[in-house]
Amino acid sequence: MKNVLNCVLLVSVLLGLWWAYNSGYKSGINEERAKNAETAQKQEQQMSAANQKILDLQRIIANNNDECFNRVWDDEIIRAANP
Repeated sequence: MKNVLNCVLLVSVLLGLWWAYNSGYKSGINEERAKNAETAQKQEQQMSAANQKILDLQRIIANNNDECFNRVWDDEIIRAANP
């Protein structure tokens, strides 16, 4: 009877440890996925901001046709910016 009780106790302790490990593992996976999603979102925002800066610079170059601009840049660059 004592051996059966010890076996049941051992099995229940092992199952408890397995359950605790498994729940911690799943929690860690979910935390990593959330961190990766946040990083991807930040990178997407940064790329969007960089693309907007490039578009703003292209707009400024395209709209800047005064003499100062023409003296600073070569004719090839002016033709490329102002099709």
